[in-house]
Amino acid sequence: MTDHDQRFKEMLREFLFEFLALFFPALAARLPTKEANWQSQELFTNPPLGLVRRVDLLALVKEVGGKERLLNLEVESAGSLTEARKKIGLYYPVLRTWRALPVTPLAVYLKVGLKGLGWDEYVEVDETETGKRREVYRVRWRYVGLPALPAERYLAGDNWLGVALSALMKIKPDRKPWLRAEILRRLAVECKENDYRKLLLLNCAETYLPMEGEQELAFQRLLREDARYQEATKVIVNTYERIRGDGILEGESQGQRKALRQMAIRLASKKCGEPTEKARQKLDSVEDLARLQELVEAAFTAKSWDELLADKP
Repeated sequence: MTDHDQRFKEMLREFLFEFLALFFPALAARLPTKEANWQSQELFTNPPLGLVRRVDLLALVKEVGGKERLLNLEVESAGSLTEARKKIGLYYPVLRTWRALPVTPLAVYLKVGLKGLGWDEYVEVDETETGKRREVYRVRWRYVGLPALPAERYLAGDNWLGVALSALMKIKPDRKPWLRAEILRRLAVECKENDYRKLLLLNCAETYLPMEGEQELAFQRLLREDARYQEATKVIVNTYERIRGDGILEGESQGQRKALRQMAIRLASKKCGEPTEKARQKLDSVEDLARLQELVEAAFTAKSWDELLADKP
């Protein structure tokens, strides 16, 4: 996994409900609380010796009426979907039996557009005694194929995630310098999100809409000659300086730490009960990401909070 992929997933985690409202409004309407309980990404197919599968994002959400549902969101940056489809298809039965809850798989394709929005699937077939091929297994999921969506439509919208994601969408090559400049302008000047969330959006635009050659020259010319983009550049610089001063450049790591702590509490509480204030304080004092990941894994079998949080020898 590249750092770019990890930042993209962190952005989707932070803007989950904006993502659903943007691309799957009917699904979003079924989730009135707008709260996601993030689950461990590691799935044990046959513990303790079975294969370990690692999903990208997994959230437990509540639908209208209080029913629970798992959302499995996979991000695929490969140019071919053959392996991605198999992976998503084989995640489903593990997730479905793991918690005995309904599962909604969703996929975001960064380099394959297909029809933009639709349903994709994984199918397995077998050959019968008569030589006919029969379907024996099928899983279907909703997908977003970003390269097939119109960038200018989402750029002009009021969903800030959509504005950032327009960097990966379809536009004529000679319009890309304008697109990048306009994305950055809107995020810098109009977006009222907090600095950390704005940083995730800006990183998306800067990472997934790179400029080189003539495009880079055209982009720099826009920044130099257009007063609107000069203002945006100043705002972005000030935002980064403020972030640096506040320590929010560590925001991505802090987001990971927060998520891992929440996972540890959720998993350990099943056997250990709710953590005491002392246990919460000790867990909050753990900053090392590798140590927090160890705590999440140990939480599956921990018998008490003292055992889980005991200092390593």
